[in-house]
Amino acid sequence: VKFGFGLETYVSGNAHGAFYSTRLNVSNGKSVFSLGPCLQKRTLELTGAKLGYSYLISGINDRYDKDELSEMKDYQPDILELRVLCYVQYLHNARLSYAASRVETITNNESTANFNQVRLCTVEAALCAEIDINIKWLKIRTYMGATTFYHTTYIKGMYREKCSPALIFGTGFIIPNI
Repeated sequence: VKFGFGLETYVSGNAHGAFYSTRLNVSNGKSVFSLGPCLQKRTLELTGAKLGYSYLISGINDRYDKDELSEMKDYQPDILELRVLCYVQYLHNARLSYAASRVETITNNESTANFNQVRLCTVEAALCAEIDINIKWLKIRTYMGATTFYHTTYIKGMYREKCSPALIFGTGFIIPNI
């Protein structure tokens, strides 16, 4: 079991915009579990938490078991690793992104709501393809995939759906062993 640390930025179509996330990673063999807070870019407020799981599909750990890796004297990890990533995220009272608040204001011009101040609670789950680039003690991570979100608090009549599929894009870096 190894402990690591990661930082990332990502954006999905959940109407909240971009986020920054730090996380603690716990890895064992091909599996990596991660947990960390979500910082909304627009407000720089901690608005939620993200729990993730990543599984190695291709890389050196895919070809050898732990005992064989420990016996290899010139072991070098692969430069590229392909992984499957899934995560669940909860956002509590997060504001709409600036672009989403403008869309809501324009499409709901008869509404009395100030969409620039609207805060929604949102649950989101995603399934992504992840590519990690290994550079000595650092991994550069990039992922994209599909997500589904559900706004548990919602203003009826909004242009954005209460529950909808969307795309997710993210990048960051990981220090696998601290």
